[in-house]
Amino acid sequence: MEKHNESTRKIQVDDEKTLLRNQVMVLEYQYLMWNDLFEDSKQCLNYFPNLPIVYLLNGTSSIELNKPNEAIDVLTTGKAFVINNKGMEAEFMAQIGEANFMLKNIKEGKKWYEDAIKLDPSSNHLKNNYANRLAIAKIDFDLAFSLINQSISNSPTISQYYDTRGWIYFQQAKYSQALEDYLKAFELESTNALYIEHLGDVYSKLNQKDKALQYWQKAVELGVEKDVLKKKIATGTYHEE
Repeated sequence: MEKHNESTRKIQVDDEKTLLRNQVMVLEYQYLMWNDLFEDSKQCLNYFPNLPIVYLLNGTSSIELNKPNEAIDVLTTGKAFVINNKGMEAEFMAQIGEANFMLKNIKEGKKWYEDAIKLDPSSNHLKNNYANRLAIAKIDFDLAFSLINQSISNSPTISQYYDTRGWIYFQQAKYSQALEDYLKAFELESTNALYIEHLGDVYSKLNQKDKALQYWQKAVELGVEKDVLKKKIATGTYHEE
């Protein structure tokens, strides 16, 4: 009986450790602390090598840190541990697609994203991310619009979706339409530094230099430290990432 109690206590301690680690990593994800998330999730895999969420967090942070090959390896491994969770499995697939796009494996990237959406067709998040990636690659704009319009129709108060549609318009040099969507995203979330930077970008393209500088400088005040943003401010013109 005593051994059973010791075993039970050990399980409880292990469970508490797992919960605490997950809470820390979720916070790191929410606050875009990609270096910390990468290191913590990698360490966590040594202790809990069967938890798919840890693989997903490590793969996501690898992508954000421009390590697509490493991301594909860890995501492929982690996907095998997903059981009876189509949403999570689809997220793994989409992230593998994202990594392939980063490696310019466009055909492979599209396949992974499309398979992810087939598996979880109700996910507005996946459709948004795929639409955004197509826009970055400047391909299949009709498909990108179809995907993001579905997301907006299903969730009309999500600011990110308007920002993505604005980005698709921007990539097509349809700057008036882009401005309309960027303003809608800003209206819904006025402290989002990315939306503010995007407003600066589109005002620059519309030859409204003063407004462009105003929004770019505001993005810096909100903590954006990208070299490309500093270049925009220094030159007074838009520069691609």
